[in-house]
Amino acid sequence: MFLQIVIPTYNREIYLIKNLNELSSIINNLNLVEDISIYISDNCSTDNTENAVKDFISHSNININYFRDIQLMTSNELCEPGQR
Repeated sequence: MFLQIVIPTYNREIYLIKNLNELSSIINNLNLVEDISIYISDNCSTDNTENAVKDFISHSNININYFRDIQLMTSNELCEPGQR
């Protein structure tokens, strides 16, 4: 693994899927599937982000890891060590 991409998100389903499609296209076109992984950190989105990402992952050949907070975290909480 040469590159790990981390994408934080909150209620950005449409933009997130658009970005995942773009990244997937680039990764596949450059034959970097074995060299790149994507980590998505969802701050307890209330839209359809979780289902959209899980659906994307089920049809993707890219290594994508999805993590969803169980409660909304404030910006201060996200920056404090040991809060997650």
